[in-house]
Parts: sequence; structure tokens; C-alpha cells
Amino acid sequence: MSRYRIELRGYVPPTLNRMLRQHWSRRRTEGFRVAWLVRAALAESGQALPAQPLARARVMIERAAPGHAVDPDGLVGGCKGLLDVLQPATPKRRYGLGLIQDDSPRHIDLIVSQRSVPREEAGTTITIAEL
Repeated sequence: MSRYRIELRGYVPPTLNRMLRQHWSRRRTEGFRVAWLVRAALAESGQALPAQPLARARVMIERAAPGHAVDPDGLVGGCKGLLDVLQPATPKRRYGLGLIQDDSPRHIDLIVSQRSVPREEAGTTITIAEL
């Protein structure tokens, strides 16, 4: 059974409102940046990308950010870009890494949480467990 723990120090997914207001080219550039952050975190922890994406997985994302809490729909919606990075690459989304097969409910059980931390402790932790 495969399990990944990815710690992205300093990266906090944007809120849904902020993401929706970004120009498409900025979102694409951000996708490539996040993909490199995930690759680096995997390499640093000695984990490798799977040969095949996980067909069914539990994906837990913990957003640790300074300031006030984000409303639930903004919290989950803001993780869309991060979930896109975890899926296989496509012609429109060339930065996909192929950790999970798809972000539909048929393929993942998504759990997103948040906590308030001092600015220097901001980051995101992603845990992916094969079901």
C-alpha cells in the first residue's frame, strides 16, 4: 500500500477568491512552480513518483497559514491548483506529476483542514494514502 507525505514549507494554497481572480497564465505559471515544490519535497524525503498514479486514494491537505481562518468552500476550492499538480499531466496541464489518477470523488477521498500558525511556520502538508 502506497503512502506519501509531502511537506511544502512556505507554500500556502491561495483562497478560492484569490485563485479565481488570477489570470489564466498566472495560474499556469503557479502550477509549474508548485509542481517543482512537490518534486523537491518528495526528493528531500527520499520518496519517488509512482510508476502509475494511484487509482483510489485518500488525500489530506493541511493548510497552515497566519491570520484568520478561511471559510470552508474557499479552503477546499483554493486547493484545486494543488490537486491539479497531483494528477497526471495532460496537454492543458503539463505540470501534472501523476501521484493520483483524478481528483473526482470516484478516485479520491479529500480531506482539507487548516490551522493558524506564526508566519515563519506557514506551509502545507499533503498526505496521500492508497485505498
